[in-house]
Amino acid sequence: MLFANPVRVSADSVETIFLAEFDMAFDDTRAARIHRKEEEANEKSNLAKRFPVGLDVFVTDSGNPFASF
Repeated sequence: MLFANPVRVSADSVETIFLAEFDMAFDDTRAARIHRKEEEANEKSNLAKRFPVGLDVFVTDSGNPFASF
């Protein structure tokens, strides 16, 4: 078994990694996405964020009753 020699890491790099971990940057849970403000706490707010008023939406399914609008 081979062991690598330790590598020096600058204090700035350690602090950057620590702050990213503290800010849940490496976490992909729903709680972390809400913390990072990538997702809202409820579904209605999520939809409002994804589809703001005035956004053009195109229906591509020809069988859909809204396809001609």
